Amino acid sequence: MIWHLVSVEERHAAFPETFDIHPRTERETVLPGQFVKIIFECDGFSERMWVVVTRRDDDGYCGSLRNTPHEGLGLDWGDLIQFGPEHIAQVAPIGFF
Repeated sequence: MIWHLVSVEERHAAFPETFDIHPRTERETVLPGQFVKIIFECDGFSERMWVVVTRRDDDGYCGSLRNTPHEGLGLDWGDLIQFGPEHIAQVAPIGFF
């Protein structure tokens, strides 16, 4: 199955009263080792999952999936995911995990 990442900024713009996100400045300053929650979507099904950031560069972030996803997404624990600040729905406080 082909999955894609959801832009939380677009989702927040469409549903500002019910879909809250962290400020852009916080989502742009995530460091390797921090956990972030991003939303994966496939065929109308979406799932929020934790990713630990492994690398940050000019193109955004790379991280390792830290959830066991629904089998329909075609993802596995530990898969590497490329994403940007526009995909980060939540940033876990340092030491949370």
